Amino acid sequence: MNNKNDRGIRAILLSAFIVLTSPFAHAAIWYVDKDNTGAQDGTSWGTTYTTIQPAIDAAYGDGGGEVWVAEGVYDEQRGNDTGSVIMAGGVHIYGGFAGDETARGERDWETDITTIDGSTARGGSPAYHVIIGADNATLDGFTITGGHAQPVPHYGGGTYNWDSSPTVTNCTFTGDTAFGSELAENGG
Repeated sequence: MNNKNDRGIRAILLSAFIVLTSPFAHAAIWYVDKDNTGAQDGTSWGTTYTTIQPAIDAAYGDGGGEVWVAEGVYDEQRGNDTGSVIMAGGVHIYGGFAGDETARGERDWETDITTIDGSTARGGSPAYHVIIGADNATLDGFTITGGHAQPVPHYGGGTYNWDSSPTVTNCTFTGDTAFGSELAENGG
């Protein structure tokens, strides 16, 4: 190669390096710990949100990012008709944190159990869907319980993913029920 091509390739590589290592290339992390009694802006373990939905909304409003959720049972009332935690595209939600980690790989979802409970999420009644999914979104490291998708809508007591495909890993679904109209008509 000649010097002109070498300089061009170096300039492209340098530009790519700057973009990939700039602070704007890395998505923000939003923090949740139900036990926080202080300031709540979600930007650190010291100022966590106490519920999951505000962190999802903040990450989505910021163009995407991660939500790190500390162990505990998240069974708050949810401000929507279905009683659901609503995922958002570009937002990746991880449970299983003790509440002091600095890297996602330090979490242990098997020890630091993080539960999203929909048992009373609709004014004391069960959520129709504990989680409503979204494309380009992740749910990882949670126990999902207490959804009851009856009478309407009928599907997805634990998670409802109509026309969406979130990535769901390291999750346990227990104590969720759903009844399709054909099952209800047949006594099921």
